[in-house]
Amino acid sequence: MQPTTRRYHTSFAFSLAFAAVMTMMPVAGQAQWLEDNIITNSNRSAHGLSSWSQKSNNNRALQIQQDGGLHPPNGKLKIEYYGHMAFKLTSPQGITVVVDPWRNDPSGVWGVWYKQNFPFVTADVGLSTHAHFDHDGLTGLDSIMLLDRMGGKWEFGDVKILGIVDKHICKIMGKLEWVKIVEQVEGYDVCPPNNPTQWDNVMYVIDLGGFKVFHSGDNRPDKPEHVYEMIGTDIDVMIQAVDDSGHIFDHVSVDALAERMGANVIIPGHYRIDKVTNPESTLEPADLYVFNGHPNNHTLVEQGEIELTKADLEGKEGHVMFFRNNTKLPIWTPPEGSDAYGDNEAGFYTTKRQ
Repeated sequence: MQPTTRRYHTSFAFSLAFAAVMTMMPVAGQAQWLEDNIITNSNRSAHGLSSWSQKSNNNRALQIQQDGGLHPPNGKLKIEYYGHMAFKLTSPQGITVVVDPWRNDPSGVWGVWYKQNFPFVTADVGLSTHAHFDHDGLTGLDSIMLLDRMGGKWEFGDVKILGIVDKHICKIMGKLEWVKIVEQVEGYDVCPPNNPTQWDNVMYVIDLGGFKVFHSGDNRPDKPEHVYEMIGTDIDVMIQAVDDSGHIFDHVSVDALAERMGANVIIPGHYRIDKVTNPESTLEPADLYVFNGHPNNHTLVEQGEIELTKADLEGKEGHVMFFRNNTKLPIWTPPEGSDAYGDNEAGFYTTKRQ
């Protein structure tokens, strides 16, 4: 009974002290003090990581630590698409990395972008490029290791990750002037140097057993020169945000970036997907970018995953591999008419390139 008694006395003492503090405050200040010190901190706790509830353990990590991988190298890079900018990468020795799992906006300010929750995907490592809801759903992963906006170098088994710290795009490249909308709604400037945390961004160069994959997040196109030097010019696969509205990049800027990085393959992300993304996201498909911009230099991936070897990449220059609406998501069928989308305005590659 002693511990219970001590807890009771401690709680009673706290209540007396709390009451004393509150009575000394003006009434108008009491509500703000509660918001700043009690409610806000409680909300942070309530929305913390959910790793404590996972039924899995770190046995795979123990094997990787001891053997350098889960099996001998098979010479293959596996890429699985979970919609938006969420990709699961599997190294030649079986180590899995998921980048930018998404969720709907917890604040509700920006509406419901997705028609379902992100599935509870298993991964050895989870990565997030920046603190926007459509990229930071790390709690949606069954993962032993989480790297949130990581700068610098990290290595485990046959996976080496370079996190390159930079900034989120803040200059309009497309149809919707969303920067101005954010400034009106949130009341601050999203551009550096005084941007808040959610307008920072980390790009990742992920070396998976010799395959170099670049994931841009929502990075700005006007990168400092030293950033380009860190990315290098020998990228095998470039995962880049692009849609036909220019929400992040316009079409021409994507191709210019791929050329500068020497990317063999470009994989589009961050576009609207039938039965996954709601129209209120303002995103559009990436069909014009792919079919008009690269009419003779693209592959339509028929499933939600693809395996690549070095031979598959040889001789390719800026070849687009497009998942389109094919993902690994367990799709449910929404009510009839909920996929209606009235904006048919042409994007950037309005005619096919020769």
